[in-house]
Amino acid sequence: MWLALAFVLRLAGDKAPWSHLWRKLALPVAVVVSAGHMSKGLAKLVSWLPFLPGALRDPSGTETARAISQKTMPAPASLLSLPTVTWIGLGLVVVAFFVAMREYRLARRGEAGANRGALPLVLLALCFAVIIAGWRYA
Repeated sequence: MWLALAFVLRLAGDKAPWSHLWRKLALPVAVVVSAGHMSKGLAKLVSWLPFLPGALRDPSGTETARAISQKTMPAPASLLSLPTVTWIGLGLVVVAFFVAMREYRLARRGEAGANRGALPLVLLALCFAVIIAGWRYA
């Protein structure tokens, strides 16, 4: 992934050594990746948290699983709908993209082509956005 993002940056006209490109992209990429992981964590949290009371009553989960599968007990409803989680996740990625661009520009302060980092960061953010948007249709 680092090689691909640095290659995109190189295609955008940045002729710095590869190690320099990777160092300049490190923090901005981490910001976008963390937003993607926070979105995934949110999706898991809102779907798993309603099962917590049942897990406290039945730690092994066998009776609860049997009751849910036999339809004698309804499965707990999710805290938020999947479309809502999708929109929150997309919002996190968009905000992370702008923070990442800010960090990229700060890392390149005083250098020419401070906006070249937009292309690899846009591509990375779009990859996460496509995955998150796919949750809506899962």
